[in-house]
Amino acid sequence: MTLVNTLIRRFRLAGAEPVWLLNLVVVLAAAILYAGPVEPLHALARPHLPWWLIAVLFAAAELCVVHLHFRSGALSFSLGEIPLVFGLVFCSADGVVLACLIGSAVVLHVGRRLPAVKLVFNLGQFALTTGVAALVVHAIAASASPSSPRMWLAVLLATECADFATVLLIAGAIGLSERQLPVRMLGRMLLTDGAVTLNNASIGLCGVVMLAIDPKALPLLIVPLGTLFVAYRAYLSEQERQQQLKFVHEANKTLSSAGEVARVLESLLDRALQAFRAESVDLVLFAQGEETPRRLALGPAARREILQPVHAELAASIRALVEDRDGARVLGPGKGAGIAELLGHNPIRQAIIAPLRGEQHLIGAILIVNRPGVSPTFDQDDLMLLDTLAANASVALQHDRLEAAVQRLTHAHDELHHAANHDSLTGLLNRAGFTEQVGEALATDPLAVALLFVDLDNFKAVNDTLGHATGDDLLITVASRLRTCVRGADIVARLGGDEFAIMVRAPGIINAAAESVAQRIIDFCKIEATGEGGAVTVHASVGLAVCTSSETSREDLIHAADQAMYRAKTAGKGRYELYDVA
Repeated sequence: MTLVNTLIRRFRLAGAEPVWLLNLVVVLAAAILYAGPVEPLHALARPHLPWWLIAVLFAAAELCVVHLHFRSGALSFSLGEIPLVFGLVFCSADGVVLACLIGSAVVLHVGRRLPAVKLVFNLGQFALTTGVAALVVHAIAASASPSSPRMWLAVLLATECADFATVLLIAGAIGLSERQLPVRMLGRMLLTDGAVTLNNASIGLCGVVMLAIDPKALPLLIVPLGTLFVAYRAYLSEQERQQQLKFVHEANKTLSSAGEVARVLESLLDRALQAFRAESVDLVLFAQGEETPRRLALGPAARREILQPVHAELAASIRALVEDRDGARVLGPGKGAGIAELLGHNPIRQAIIAPLRGEQHLIGAILIVNRPGVSPTFDQDDLMLLDTLAANASVALQHDRLEAAVQRLTHAHDELHHAANHDSLTGLLNRAGFTEQVGEALATDPLAVALLFVDLDNFKAVNDTLGHATGDDLLITVASRLRTCVRGADIVARLGGDEFAIMVRAPGIINAAAESVAQRIIDFCKIEATGEGGAVTVHASVGLAVCTSSETSREDLIHAADQAMYRAKTAGKGRYELYDVA
């Protein structure tokens, strides 16, 4: 037996998690690297920055973090490469390692209260990868200036090496905790984090050059840094939404499959365990008449109970939590303490629970317990997703067949389709839905179609002066007024920001009808927005394009209306311009 296998066996016999062995190896490697080749390395360029300033920058970067989840693990995206780049160039190697440790430890321990195993892992890998980055930079660019391409190449290579080591360590931790690590997941982690690291390091290098040549230019980095962080959040939010849609689709397939209902529900709960990234999922069925309460449970360490009888006290406790509620709710440690003991769980840190309601009575409840990882709390999206799951499970249970469940999921699919084609703020069609409607109209009767593009003049001043809340209220008001400006067959849409569009259909009188609508929009959309910052008057510039050929595509017609709108704005705003499409 090798030394590593022996250590693993001893750790398991002692009851310690295997991840602690990885922590020990990482910490030892970081200490050896620090005390050996890293400690004597001095700063590469001036001005020399004190380690405590770099530590403050690391702490600030750790506060700006978003997370991309991989089952029960997560990859954190922050702006941490930016202070790392400054430290590698303007600080001694031992100073940047110390700064990374202290700056990150303050946020991770005081701010996030990570468990000891995760805190040690994070700090150990920070120290190790920062030391690796310092060695790479000094090996390639020991005598280069901050404005030298050799320095830039060295820093980019160093940060990518640190990123590669970080992802491998995270993959090792996930593999030890989950007993497996799919290669596809590892590849996705490497590609995604590698791209983020390259972006962050490039911005950091811009800052390095600015500091070396003209420090007064550094504030110019604030805007791209803020934009980059917002872009990270938007991207990861979309990833989370896609995962939820995927879960709904998979639930639809599961409930549509043929088979005995208990096995189908088991498969559904197995998917839910992964979708919610939870420690366990329980479905408790209440007794009806002379029946016995039963339970389906999936959790860690292969814990799996399929329709096993449970004590009436457990069923009564669960019923009390959901009997008077229509939807899902969050359970904190206080509410969940007794439930955890009855279910045989570890203590509940946070859980969500939803009722399973039939047409005549309460069927049962579904409980999602504890979410490990860097984002351990459940949010409103989780509650909505659990409500969808509970509704579909209720149908399958009540009818003991799955045909009715398919109808529920079809309705959920229609709602998702509606949401994908409508603007959430105004309720109007969005760009995708509007473009689809224009295509259908042109295919039916192209010579009876006209498009109007509407842009609100001075809208930016409303947001800047009165605030975004007032701007949103104004957009809702404009949407309402646009509805009153059109006829019943016309279609109104919000394309994004302060841009709206209207499709007018009027066989034989399309020019007159479209111009009449355009003039009403000019008259009705002159609005004074007021708030604590004062008052701002907005009006509308309208571009009008009438289709005059059956060969005109929807893209050409939309482009023409857009060009006409810009002509209206250039010509003085608060007016409309016509663009004939041949």
